[in-house]
Amino acid sequence: MTDHIAIPARAGDDLSGPLVSVAPVAFPSRDRPVELQVRLTAPMTDRALPIVVLSHGHGPSQYVSSLYGYAPLANYLAASGFAVLQPTHLDSATLGLRHADSPEAPLYWRSRARDVSSVLDHLGVLDKVVPDVAARMDTGRIAVVGHSMGGHTASMVLGAQPRDPATGHRVNARDERVSAGVVMAAPGRGGDALHPRAARHYPVLNDTDFTTMAPPTLVVAGDQDHAHHLNVVGAAWQTDAFHLSPGLKFLLDVHGGEHSLGGISGYDSAETTDENLTRALLVLETTAAFLRTQLGVDDRAWSVATARLAREHAALATVHERRKDIPRWTDAQLRRVQQGDDFHVAPDRDADRTPGRFIWVWAVALGGDVYVRSATRNSRWVHSAVTYGRGAVAVADRELRVEFSPVDDEAAKDRADEAFRVKYSKDPYFSEDLLKNSRHQIVRIRPLGP
Repeated sequence: MTDHIAIPARAGDDLSGPLVSVAPVAFPSRDRPVELQVRLTAPMTDRALPIVVLSHGHGPSQYVSSLYGYAPLANYLAASGFAVLQPTHLDSATLGLRHADSPEAPLYWRSRARDVSSVLDHLGVLDKVVPDVAARMDTGRIAVVGHSMGGHTASMVLGAQPRDPATGHRVNARDERVSAGVVMAAPGRGGDALHPRAARHYPVLNDTDFTTMAPPTLVVAGDQDHAHHLNVVGAAWQTDAFHLSPGLKFLLDVHGGEHSLGGISGYDSAETTDENLTRALLVLETTAAFLRTQLGVDDRAWSVATARLAREHAALATVHERRKDIPRWTDAQLRRVQQGDDFHVAPDRDADRTPGRFIWVWAVALGGDVYVRSATRNSRWVHSAVTYGRGAVAVADRELRVEFSPVDDEAAKDRADEAFRVKYSKDPYFSEDLLKNSRHQIVRIRPLGP
């Protein structure tokens, strides 16, 4: 019998079926040159469906890089009990914008991450278009999956911070609604690992900081995916998100796998240089099992899948696990910040980590993090903090190395405003105008590890 990927037909107890797929669904597209279109694929009967946002790559094919691509992956995830949402990003070959006169062209890397958050912001659109499916979606359980440049997008949504080549600032696109992710065949670190031509044509890849990518993540990489046009390291480059990020991480090392990992990006796709249905199915099964466990669908799915892989398919792939502790503020430090008024910051002055001068600031403890702000227009210390992302703080006569990141999410700004209001409302300098005028200068601070 010819090998095939059994989708969407029922295949044992693990898969659901049949599926429903609806496209294109138009989402709000403010400040976007074209409408944001999305495909929804989901089981027709299952309930309490976790959501997966699937970000396509930047490949050369006309339709693979759009909501029309990645059918093997989208269908398998849907058949595994997820509602899969596929946005068409601005770099899609179907839109013809790769050579547009735009500072984001050709990759539209920032817009890609915004697309993921925009889809989650406007899930209510589905209530009108596909109300039956929308009523069965669980908006409290969300993951992101991306392949190739879509893996870069997924990494950003999970917390990785590239440096904007236009401003020199780190870009924080972390969406806290997303609790786990899968990063497939994605770009790694920049610097001396990047091919000089790639550094010129895709400058955003020059410097990505994975140390801020904390959520549980499965990194999938083919050991024959050398991507010589992008890097000088070889296939190991696509494993950087696994090796350089904190928290619980897994690596699926696909033996013999090239960039398309056996054919996950399309049925009979011309881009697939290593077409192998057994390999592709293994990647799909492992991805689905990881997400089913991380999103609370089946606590045993991951352990069962990895045990079976080790027992029956060790020649095809290997799973590695890495758990790096995430530095946290201690309860005592958070109490001191919240109860005291002696918090000082000293952002680094340049990329060479030249120490800055300590400055007293307002500070609040919120959700396990520390938030500070400046009421000074165009604050120099805020500029240094968000540009260089590192520095020191002093609290309770103790100095700590920390990382700084700007707060861009409006809901997070609202929460921070309320925390500052509660703590400082009796301060003679406090006013509602001060909060309003300094919302763009709220900075989150987290401790760095040793």
